[in-house]
Amino acid sequence: MKRRLFAIASAAANVVGLLGLAMFLLQAVLLLDYRWSIGCTHETWHTPGDIGYHGNDGIVIAGIGSYVFSEREQHPVPADGQTWFPPELDSLESAGAPPQFTVSGTKELKNCTILGTGYRHSVRDGQDWRGQYHLIVANPLVMLGVYGLISLIPLRLFVLRLKDRRRSKAGLCPRCGYDLRATPDRCPECGTPVPSGTHP
Repeated sequence: MKRRLFAIASAAANVVGLLGLAMFLLQAVLLLDYRWSIGCTHETWHTPGDIGYHGNDGIVIAGIGSYVFSEREQHPVPADGQTWFPPELDSLESAGAPPQFTVSGTKELKNCTILGTGYRHSVRDGQDWRGQYHLIVANPLVMLGVYGLISLIPLRLFVLRLKDRRRSKAGLCPRCGYDLRATPDRCPECGTPVPSGTHP
């Protein structure tokens, strides 16, 4: 049972590590050319009456940083009923930058960032329309470090597995490295049982 759980955990760690390596390489490429970016956004419009409710959530990875954003806006419908926005919409599209960067008239309420990494919250409370904007931003160098550490997980597991095999072949306990020649079935030092067939 323990071996099976360890195998599942190792496989999951390998997948996470490979994803971390892929993200590390992607961030490194984007850092080399600030003009590149990759991302997606889920945009919705819902107009049940005289107010158009706009939602926009997404993620962007760019050379200048990584962003997770969420915005909620309320746009009044004009008296003639002619709106500049679609009454109903639910779409998933690519995104190049968080949309709230281009919103005018916003006021920042919270800015909890260190070294360009953290959380920002701003609002727009104009007579024409209102909005709430949330942004999680990460410095690209910070993300490189995080992705790099994640990508080392499979390497660490591989080194541990290699160490266990070498110990087993040398007649040592795979857990603590104690000499098992006198007691080949169980380690007298740490009590770890040694499966049959693993002795040299």
